[in-house]
Amino acid sequence: MVNVVDEPLAMQMVQTSGEWPEDVDEITLTGLRTLPAERVAPPRIADSPVNLECRLHRELELGNTVFVVGEILCAHVREEVTVDGRVDPAKLRPIGRLGGDGYCYVREIFHMPRPKVAQPDPSAGGGS
Repeated sequence: MVNVVDEPLAMQMVQTSGEWPEDVDEITLTGLRTLPAERVAPPRIADSPVNLECRLHRELELGNTVFVVGEILCAHVREEVTVDGRVDPAKLRPIGRLGGDGYCYVREIFHMPRPKVAQPDPSAGGGS
């Protein structure tokens, strides 16, 4: 389960990251509310504007850490963070994870359209 963290959830998110003993329930500790997931066992965070239910695809060891790649099985997105059916980062107000105890607010957004590149016509029969 991936729960997108927005600005209002930042402090609770950091609280859940402590190295708590196994018997400590971080959800209860932080006062977060949950909702049942549809396709995976862990619940989703009710206050998160975006929840992605994922299945493990692979784990890649990178030095002293592990990069986890998941397959998204189901997405839950609140309408108030979308425009024309797409998530609007300005409305979402996500928190970005940096290194160590560093985080950033995603507030300044700019757009750079990708170049339009003409694709060769496969029916043209080019080649040698």
